[in-house]
Amino acid sequence: MVKKSRKICLLVLAVFFFSIAAGFGAAPAQAAVELTDITENWAFSQIFYLVDKGIIAGYADQTFRPNNPISRAEFITITNRAFGYVNTAPIDYKDVTTSDWFHGEIAKAKAAGYITGFSDGTMRPNSQISRQEVAAIIARVLNLDISSQGELSFADAGTIPDWSRNSIAA
Repeated sequence: MVKKSRKICLLVLAVFFFSIAAGFGAAPAQAAVELTDITENWAFSQIFYLVDKGIIAGYADQTFRPNNPISRAEFITITNRAFGYVNTAPIDYKDVTTSDWFHGEIAKAKAAGYITGFSDGTMRPNSQISRQEVAAIIARVLNLDISSQGELSFADAGTIPDWSRNSIAA
């Protein structure tokens, strides 16, 4: 189970890091067949696999929009689906209302313990997620040891914020 979850996690990360966005309206089982904008995309097989597994889906207009950036709410939804999080916790973020499509997903993420929101009481669900935020989420979900700072060999390693360095290194 852990090995399978890690494989799914790696696929999700690959999808994110190449700026593939996911919508959440279509039914997963039929979405891969109906999506109109993925057949010529370089990541077609990865998108199809994740849609087939019910981890990601297309938008109501039968598009996937693979070149769009991904929002925090979308990534949280993908993470919840990939790891099977279903329990919820009460949330009170200033920018998340009960009528938002992502309200339940944010509540699942809080119950799972991998998100806390920002110090100003917001979640910023519609903001584009950064790779630092993704690394921090994945480190929490996989319970990685982030107590020591490893070597970062990225060209922009000097610009990576301190709050995420250990998660990225892990």
